[in-house]
Amino acid sequence: TSPTVKAVEVMRVPTDAKLRNNEQSQIISVANKAAMDAVNVNFKLHAPVPVTPMKGDVLDGFSYYQLQGTDKQGHHVGELLVINYSKNAIDQVIGMAKTVVAKGTDVKTAAENSSDSKSVEFYSKELAQEKLQNLKGNTIEGAKLAKDLKMINDKLPTQIMGAFDKMLATDKKSSPKS
Repeated sequence: TSPTVKAVEVMRVPTDAKLRNNEQSQIISVANKAAMDAVNVNFKLHAPVPVTPMKGDVLDGFSYYQLQGTDKQGHHVGELLVINYSKNAIDQVIGMAKTVVAKGTDVKTAAENSSDSKSVEFYSKELAQEKLQNLKGNTIEGAKLAKDLKMINDKLPTQIMGAFDKMLATDKKSSPKS
């Protein structure tokens, strides 16, 4: 996006399994298991109705980059993770969401909330492009964003310490002995 930003590829796992080495195959296998478990646990904990657990691969591949650049505010370093989701996983999540919408709400609410989900039966590039083109843009003024970020940054240390104190109070191994 800017000529002053440099991106260095740190790791890449190709989407084509034939182009992967053994280490990349192991990495994608572990990542797929973790992603599938996370999706299934999330739906199990938060869905108001039972859904069929996800099976198969969630990820086809990914690329991980380190970004760095310098501007008038100094030197900045960031990371970028590009994830290639499998079509099968996207179709399964759409199906899970449709199950929740259809069975998890009363009929009137389901009809109001599912206008988009009724039109989405499966994932396709064309459908995704069409949906993205219909999204309204969202802009944030720099001053408002700076103010909000300052507020978050001011509260963050207190919230972290509060969470840490709560963890110490509830963790029998970490709490001081009486």
